[in-house]
Amino acid sequence: MTTFYKGAFERCSWCNGRGCNQCHLERKKYEDQFKTPQPLFSADVNDPEDMQLLKEVFGRQALEHAFGPDGDGMQEIEQAAALASFKQAMRKHNKTAPTMACPQCGAEYEDFDGLGVLHCEQCGYCKHASITDGHCDYCEQAQGT
Repeated sequence: MTTFYKGAFERCSWCNGRGCNQCHLERKKYEDQFKTPQPLFSADVNDPEDMQLLKEVFGRQALEHAFGPDGDGMQEIEQAAALASFKQAMRKHNKTAPTMACPQCGAEYEDFDGLGVLHCEQCGYCKHASITDGHCDYCEQAQGT
């Protein structure tokens, strides 16, 4: 009588599907064969900045340089695509970054930490929130004690 265990992988090369401690690795190896590769770079055709990045990676000049005498071929294209993808991600992140206005002059600042405007370079506003040695790190004004 042959016993099959729950979680056994029928194509396991170690146990032929009966169940062993290698089934999960064999299953992963089998499934990895069918994963679709991710694109080097994807662009939104309605976004002019994405189209410019696409042109920098796959445009005529970029391809001529990459496959020309002093180019690195596909490696250069892959590096340019990775750089363009990073630029695209940073640009889209910065578009959605929260902003905060200075309470005195109304100047806009990015608010990545959620603390609001601690110091305004335009009008000199200071919240004195960054105190480490008894003096504000922004305006050097004595604080506390």
